[in-house]
Order: sequence, then structure tokens, then C-alpha cells
Amino acid sequence: MKVAAVAVPLLAGLASSTPLETRQSCPKVHVFGARETTVPQGYGTSQGLVDMVVRAYPGATRDAIVYPACGGQSNCGGVSYENSQQQGTAAVVKAVTDFNKKCPDTKIVLIGYSQGGQIMDNALCGGAGNTLTGTALAAVKAAIFMGDPRNVNGLSYNVGTCKNKGVSDLFISPTLFPLP
Repeated sequence: MKVAAVAVPLLAGLASSTPLETRQSCPKVHVFGARETTVPQGYGTSQGLVDMVVRAYPGATRDAIVYPACGGQSNCGGVSYENSQQQGTAAVVKAVTDFNKKCPDTKIVLIGYSQGGQIMDNALCGGAGNTLTGTALAAVKAAIFMGDPRNVNGLSYNVGTCKNKGVSDLFISPTLFPLP
């Protein structure tokens, strides 16, 4: 009983100390990645690129967007593509906004493949009812959408290809392409 009596005040002291979130330091760069349709939670095909960006910016952190990534298939709960991309877009807006509130000086990178590219595109450029705004939008310094179903070829923000001054040449080198 004496052990329990000592442990309770000790635990109470820990509970009243500064929350972990406010004690953590914020990274200079944080990457959000989103996977393609029907792939299990995680980064999916964008994993390799997410890893490259994190390695290129020492101390960078990452999070995978949690959403259904479904197109009506039974293996992902039968959620329709439309509903999945709406949920995914809302998840991107919430994740980026929440992270920006906690770490307002962190530069944010969005990476998505296929449906994951679409939800990042929706969140950044508008679509599916949710869009990044204010300081959260301003914190996004780079966005890479691969296989995005919403892509329109030839627009001013399209930069290179995988063979001509594309992502690996321009982005993954902080000396060639430093984040603003």
C-alpha cells in the first residue's frame, strides 16, 4: 500500500506537468504523404519519395494521411471513390491545419500518389468541400502530386517530368532547390 500511495502523487505530478506537445521542438520541414486507392494505411507508392525528402532535410518529420483510399471495393470497406476523396481531403486539411497551429514556422511538403495526389490537390487548390486557408496554406512550400486524376497537363505550376528536371533533380536537393 505504501508503494501505491507514493506512486499516486508521482503520477499526479506528471499529469499536471507541461503537456508533451508544448515541450516538443518543431522540425524545420514536415512531410505529409497520401497513398493510392485500395492500398493499406501508410504512404503507399509515395513512400520512396517521402523517404527521399526526409533524408534530404535532416530533422524533417512525416505523417501519412489517414483516410479510406477506396473506390467502392470490398477490401477497403466499400466506400465510394467520391466519399473517400472527400474524407481524404478533409483529413489533409485537418492534419495540415492542426500541425501548423502546433508548429507555425515549419515548412510543409505535400506528397500524394493517385487518389492521394487528388486529395492533396483538393486541399491545396480547392475541391471536395475543404481547402487549406490562412497560415496553414502559407506553410505549404512544396506539393508533389503523382498520377493525380485531376491533373491538367501544361499548367504553370507543372514542373518538369521524371526525365526532364523533375522531382529528383529539382526538389530532393536542398542546395539546388531550397524550400522557401
